[in-house]
Amino acid sequence: ASERLVRTLDALSDQAILPGWSVRLIISDDGSIENIAPIIHRYAWSNPWLAPLVLLHSHEGRSATRNRAVDSATADIILFLADDIILRPRALQEHLRFHEEYPEATHAALGCIVWDPTTRITPFMEWMMHGGQQNNYDAIAGKVTCNPEHYFYGSFVSIKRAFLGDIRFSEKFSEYGWEDLELGRRLKEKGLQLFVLHDALALHRHIYSA
Repeated sequence: ASERLVRTLDALSDQAILPGWSVRLIISDDGSIENIAPIIHRYAWSNPWLAPLVLLHSHEGRSATRNRAVDSATADIILFLADDIILRPRALQEHLRFHEEYPEATHAALGCIVWDPTTRITPFMEWMMHGGQQNNYDAIAGKVTCNPEHYFYGSFVSIKRAFLGDIRFSEKFSEYGWEDLELGRRLKEKGLQLFVLHDALALHRHIYSA
């Protein structure tokens, strides 16, 4: 787990940040065996990076853990990432630029993810990306917007805090169980427009089998 986190943090700390922005990293850790705080604090976070915040929980579940991070955030824009999402150059910048150009509260942004080529990509993973039920980016190639009910992936999406308000991930989902998409459905009903950032790219370092 620590090796995966280090690779994610390496990519994140190398990101370019637009002038006038400050960014704070919040790590919400749901009961890891390893102590991740030293890993995070050995990075030279400096302006425009604010001091990172580490939240420790005891197996509360995926939704609850992310909700605690949202509750601790004070930023105008919240970017959700998972610890197996490795940002490619300029990915964070693309999200920031989007929110500068589209300041409307209802406008959110989805980055694009492909499998990390250093992992063993199984036939099942290929199916997931090319017509399957998760990360089916083929279906939105060239699209400006996409349906939040199908594409609100909480691993690489940014949203205005003002629009999110007191809406949170449903804690009825204690483990992975489409809590992202269920939240997307409720946000869509509220009027969310989810734009696709085709130039905001990241690698997904995860192996799935059937």
